[in-house]
Amino acid sequence: MASMKREDLTTKLITEFSVRNIRENFYSFNCDNSSLSSYLYRSSYFDSLDFVNSTSVLVNEAGIVRSYFTLKQDRLKVQDLKYGALRIERFAVCETIQLNGLGRRMMKEIETYARATSLRFLILETLYESRNFYYKTGFSKLFDKPLSADVAHRESIFILYKDLEYSEKIDEAYPGND
Repeated sequence: MASMKREDLTTKLITEFSVRNIRENFYSFNCDNSSLSSYLYRSSYFDSLDFVNSTSVLVNEAGIVRSYFTLKQDRLKVQDLKYGALRIERFAVCETIQLNGLGRRMMKEIETYARATSLRFLILETLYESRNFYYKTGFSKLFDKPLSADVAHRESIFILYKDLEYSEKIDEAYPGND
């Protein structure tokens, strides 16, 4: 696949936009998953206002949404200890620019935020077809078997995690291993 020119993108919270702007300009966002695509213009703004979670969008200079992610603080229990965790509830890149490094860039931004807020773990649920992206960015399966099968779509759902403390030690031992 030919490399695209890297766009200058700005990360903004969904609440920085008006409802009208979201409905008019975010409707065309397509990440090849109808549930993820429609969440952006249907529910993300109101969920953020109600403190259910927080959605950030990456927009180009023309104001076109190229990707977004939705985060929520959570906990992860390891043996008898509970750790602060950041749950990635949604993670989507516009279909036309997938496989150009934007997903990795977004993940680095999420990791930076988690570390800045002293959260050790990232956790997420993913469909079978998306799992390899997360494995490549350092995630591991929390359970050996899929959580469940989505009967309507016949897809397995995996729960993955990333230990940022361990990941940081690996980065220190092997610098420049991106």
